Amino acid sequence: MPKRGKHLKPEKPLYLKGHARQIWRVVDGAVLDAFKNHPDYLTHKGSRNQTARRSVVKRVTGSVLSYLVQAKWGRSGASCRRL
Repeated sequence: MPKRGKHLKPEKPLYLKGHARQIWRVVDGAVLDAFKNHPDYLTHKGSRNQTARRSVVKRVTGSVLSYLVQAKWGRSGASCRRL
């Protein structure tokens, strides 16, 4: 019976490391908030509406910019202060 090679742990995906992880969490929260507050966006009629796309983009952009400002001032829990 042939020996099996040493099992290697797969690397963490990019979105689970450092700033990318925090940005992933910020964006996920903004999108979740948009859909919680506007469940009609998930219907066929709502998905064709430009307002739904603009609302999600506005929320995500605001959340990411807020995170970047907080990270710059060292208040976001980010491990690196240079952005």
